[in-house]
Amino acid sequence: MLLHHPIHHVFIFFMLLFSFPNYSQSLTTYEDDERTILLILKQHWGYPFSVFEQWNSTSSPCDWPGISCNFNGSVTRISLSGMNIPGSFPASTIICQLNNLVSINLSSNNLWGTIPANLSSCSKLEELDLSGNYIFTGKLPGELFSMKKLRTLDLSMNSFSGSIPDDIGNLYNLGYLDLSMNYLSGPIPSTLLHLQQLSHLSLSSNKLTGKIPSQLFSLKKLRSLMLSQNKFYGEIPAPKVPHSLESLVISNSHLNGSIPEDIRNLYNLGYLDLSGNSFTGSIPDDIGSLYNLGHLDLSRNSFTGSIPDDIRSLYNLGHLDLSRNFFTGSIPDDIGSLYNLGHLDLSKNSFSGPIPARLLQLHKLYYLSLASNNLSGEIPVKLDLFSLTHIYLSDNHLSGSIPRGFRELQQLENIDLSHNKFSGDICESVSQMWAIPALDTLRICKNHFSGRIPYELMKLKHIVFRCFDEANLCSYARDKRFPTCPSQLFSDYSVPQHCASNKSKKIIEVVIAAVLIIVGLGILILVLRYAWGRRRENDGEEWSMEGQEKYIE
Repeated sequence: MLLHHPIHHVFIFFMLLFSFPNYSQSLTTYEDDERTILLILKQHWGYPFSVFEQWNSTSSPCDWPGISCNFNGSVTRISLSGMNIPGSFPASTIICQLNNLVSINLSSNNLWGTIPANLSSCSKLEELDLSGNYIFTGKLPGELFSMKKLRTLDLSMNSFSGSIPDDIGNLYNLGYLDLSMNYLSGPIPSTLLHLQQLSHLSLSSNKLTGKIPSQLFSLKKLRSLMLSQNKFYGEIPAPKVPHSLESLVISNSHLNGSIPEDIRNLYNLGYLDLSGNSFTGSIPDDIGSLYNLGHLDLSRNSFTGSIPDDIRSLYNLGHLDLSRNFFTGSIPDDIGSLYNLGHLDLSKNSFSGPIPARLLQLHKLYYLSLASNNLSGEIPVKLDLFSLTHIYLSDNHLSGSIPRGFRELQQLENIDLSHNKFSGDICESVSQMWAIPALDTLRICKNHFSGRIPYELMKLKHIVFRCFDEANLCSYARDKRFPTCPSQLFSDYSVPQHCASNKSKKIIEVVIAAVLIIVGLGILILVLRYAWGRRRENDGEEWSMEGQEKYIE
């Protein structure tokens, strides 16, 4: 049991009294030393810069912009991102004298040169972000990877070259690694497999070669894997056991083979981009087991077969791009049940049959491209795509008339219906489309329309008419952009032709006919009344004359 004796309280009082000056002196010493170091950095990068205006010899570094301190008043973080600072990376003998420094963020500046090899002397460093400087060059120093406490390393968007050092496997606490958009070459080092804390790995846009090691999926905490735009070969890796990877992007990387069935083990996958490779085969029938998939891009490959019916199970899918492949068959009607779908591109395949009616109703679609296929039939009459901004249906075998629903889609910016078999009067087909406020481009050439190009359409600047060369379409003579209507077709061809729908024309015709009938009847009644009045007057005069004659007699 602790006894609170008065002498005990006096001892504590004097101990605290004498310790406070030492503590205060310690803080002052820290502040002075670190201020001096930071002012040397300021001088190294030059002056004036607005960010450095408050860096002076009288204020505390903890109050300076871009500087953070711990509760002891010691500098722990330097964050000068996006300041357009020019110059080289400061010598480690300077910056690493900040003994409690845990984070350096100099991203998005104009720094150049190489990374100092002895940067590893910053022994407490946990975060190093030099991304977006573009002119850091040279090889990655192996000593850089001896900083055992490093958790985040971002050197992306620079000009580093050479191979990835095997020493990278020493960073066993590393959780985030981004070396993308450099000139790194050689294979992915096997020592990466030692980074069991790694959750994000991006090596995209380099010159890496070799096969992608399937052992990457032994990194159980890996959530994002970005390997696009490299020079790999072989097939796509897939885990043999379930893995919680959320994002897999390996586009434009020279891969081949088919999508492995084991891809279903990526049960948590939300983003899959395998575009721009040489993959063959079909989409796995159980693709629907990837319930969390929100983005699927298999474009620019050599896939064949049809779209599996199980795709209807991807109810979270917001982006689907299967363009530039060799898919066949019809577009599944069930694709219309994907109500979260906003971007759908099935262009440049060999799909056939009609456009599913459900595809064009209660959807969030803002981008739809079915161009360059073998689709036939008419466009469904009901169009409930009020978020739609781009629709491309060109180079198919679609026929019939253009639905009136198009003019109700007020967000439309681009419409391409060219190179089909649409028919009908050009005025009726595009009636009121020019009233869509966002419309920028309208392509309806190379169809079977007839008649005179409406004046309202010709007033729009961005409507594409270059292929309005069909003999059955023409315009009035004063607009030299279009073929002129022959005088024998339209006697008043020099006068602009305005559009009205058939319904409007019929209403006008009925109203005119009714007016003519009413006017005619009115005139007829007036004539009859006038004639009847004259007859009565004549009869009265005759009776009066006869009476007078009798009276005289």
